[in-house]
Amino acid sequence: MSCGLALFLVLGPILHAIDPGAGVVDLGALHVVLFAGVKLLFAVTLAWLIINIEFKFLDQYMDNNALEDDWKELNGQTRTTILVTVFIGLVLAFALLCG
Repeated sequence: MSCGLALFLVLGPILHAIDPGAGVVDLGALHVVLFAGVKLLFAVTLAWLIINIEFKFLDQYMDNNALEDDWKELNGQTRTTILVTVFIGLVLAFALLCG
């Protein structure tokens, strides 16, 4: 979280050093990509904080490798469904962050 905040504060001067003609808010391609990365870093950090604080049992479940054992027991169709659902959710989350 602190790295994301530091990147957010430092990104403006870095962009200005790269492109001296850039204004305070330069909505060019580089600006959008860099700030989308910072937003994604914040979102991932907040998601892990919520899991660690509110759903401690889920964090312990993943840390004890119980997830890996249960994953091996699932059939192929269930695994595929879970992976596609997670992938679509991540793409949607990233689209919302960039929008």
